[in-house]
Amino acid sequence: MRTVDYPFSTLADYGVAALKIAIFGVLLALLWWLVNRATRFDDHEELFVKRNAPYVIQRCGLLLGQGLAMWPLLGSGDSFAADIGWLLGGGLWAIAVLGLLWPVLDRIVGKGETTDPTDPVERSTSIVRAAFFVATGLVIGAGLSGSAPTVALGIASTLVFTSLGLVVLCFAYLVNGRVSQFDRLSQHIAQGNVAAGIIAGGFTVALGVVLNKAIAGDFVGWGSSLLGFTVTAVVAVVGFYVVSWLLDRFIITSATLRQVVQEDQKLAATVTAAVLVTVAVGVAALSV
Repeated sequence: MRTVDYPFSTLADYGVAALKIAIFGVLLALLWWLVNRATRFDDHEELFVKRNAPYVIQRCGLLLGQGLAMWPLLGSGDSFAADIGWLLGGGLWAIAVLGLLWPVLDRIVGKGETTDPTDPVERSTSIVRAAFFVATGLVIGAGLSGSAPTVALGIASTLVFTSLGLVVLCFAYLVNGRVSQFDRLSQHIAQGNVAAGIIAGGFTVALGVVLNKAIAGDFVGWGSSLLGFTVTAVVAVVGFYVVSWLLDRFIITSATLRQVVQEDQKLAATVTAAVLVTVAVGVAALSV
C-alpha cells in the first residue's frame, strides 16, 4: 500500500486561522450594525420581537451574500501580511458593494424597509432582494479570488469584473420583467405575487453561480478575460431561457410558466427556481 506523508499544522497556523475567523466575524457584525443604523425602524424588534419573516429573509440573504463574498479571502496566500491585508480590504469592499446595492434594489425591485409582515408585496420583494444579495456575494467573491501579476492589476480587475457582474444581474432582472414567457415578472412582484418572486430569485441566484465561474480565477489579460466573461454571461442568460422552455414542455406539464406566475403557484415556482440553480451549478462545474 502506498503511504503519503501529510504535513501537520503548527500552533502558528492555528493562530493565523483564528485571527482570520475573528476578522471575518467582525466584518459580518460591522455590516449588520451599519444596516441597523441606516434603517428607520428598530431592526431588533422587527427581526426578533415581531418576527417579521420578509425582513428576516432579506437580512439572512444579505448575511449569506457577505459570507460568500469573503469566503475566498480566508485561504492562505504568499504571506501573513498579504492575507490579512486582502481580508480586511476585500471585506470592506464587500461591505461597500452590498451596502450600495441596498438603495439600488429599492429602485428596481422594491423597498427593503419592510415593517408589515402580512403585506404580500413585502414577501415577494424580500425573496428577490435576498436572492440579489446572495448572487452579488458570489460575484464579489469571484472578483476577490485568484491572482494577478501586480497588486494594481488585481485591484483593477476586482473593481471592473465585480461591476460588470452586478450590471449583468440587474440587466437580466429588468429583461425578465418584460419577457412574455414569465408574464412580466417585475409587475407581478410589485403586486405581491410570491411565485413571481421565487422564480425571479432562482434566476438571479443561478446567474450569480455562472458569473462566479466566469469571473473567478487568475487574471490573464484584459482581452481574454473580458471576452470570456461576455460569452459566459450571454450564454448563461440565453441558456436559462432555454431551460425555462424545457420546464414548460417536460416538467411542469400541468401549466405553463405564465400560468404559474398568473395563478401564484408557489410550489411550481419553487421547482422552477430549484431547476435553474441546479443547472447553473452543473454549468459552473464544467471546465472550459
